[in-house]
Amino acid sequence: MRHLLILALLLTNLPSVAEEQELALIGEGNATYLLFRVYEARLHAPPDTPQERLLDTEVPKRLTLEYKVAISRKDIEKAAWHVLQRQHPEDVLETLRPAVDQLHQAMQSVEPGQRYTLDYRRDGQLTLYFNDAAVTQFEDPVLAQVYFGIWLAEPPLSDRLRAQLTGAR
Repeated sequence: MRHLLILALLLTNLPSVAEEQELALIGEGNATYLLFRVYEARLHAPPDTPQERLLDTEVPKRLTLEYKVAISRKDIEKAAWHVLQRQHPEDVLETLRPAVDQLHQAMQSVEPGQRYTLDYRRDGQLTLYFNDAAVTQFEDPVLAQVYFGIWLAEPPLSDRLRAQLTGAR
């Protein structure tokens, strides 16, 4: 009986294991503010994904931010909204506001060495992890596209960081 339980657990994890294997490091870089390194970012996606397709809803991806300084949840939220407001018209943001607010409410302040990971799967599942523990999950490809866009869409949080993440350097 125990062997069946272990086999069942392994089989339920197979899609995520398979998806994990198809993601490769596309690029990495540092976000800075006033000459201070705020976090190190790494973007994973399927190998050979063209830069212009990284935000497509069919493309699985993972963005990991490892913080180098302490930042409050409120400041993380404020920075995200600042970029989103530059990127999207107000009507689009109003439609997405409940989901973005829910994502932000699942966050907490960070200390040096702590990580947030945003993981998007081909099936439309978006998961936010804090230090490898899932903290919230959505079935919302549009939210994933918009939130990853903070780093990858025009105008990004940082042109330099976007170039580093997409391998454009």
